[in-house]
Amino acid sequence: MNKRRVLVVDDHPVNRRLPGMLLRDSGWHCVEADSGQAALDALRESPFDCVLLDISMPVMSGNEVCRIIKSSANLKHLRVVAYTAHALDETRNSILQAGFDAILVKPINRRNLLAALEPDSATPAP
Repeated sequence: MNKRRVLVVDDHPVNRRLPGMLLRDSGWHCVEADSGQAALDALRESPFDCVLLDISMPVMSGNEVCRIIKSSANLKHLRVVAYTAHALDETRNSILQAGFDAILVKPINRRNLLAALEPDSATPAP
């Protein structure tokens, strides 16, 4: 069975590892990146099915990374899920305006994570 690949981007190591632990037996393989630039480099080097992208990172925000992904002819097809602790309505609107396909609010659980990664799912409830 070929596993689907998700790129998990977060500047905090625990937040990068947790999705991998939750997805271990669900047909997903997780690759980690610790910054926006590392994420863009990884996306240029290997194919992914989805990107789980933290919003609040130093140097390059998740919103900025998402805009770059969605403006790239080679990457715009990717499902990009915001991975954030910010759940306010105004924050959600700005995240979706940046081009994200869904929002996954921290702390996460397996059910919401799996739902967020699916291409036909709506934004999971917090």
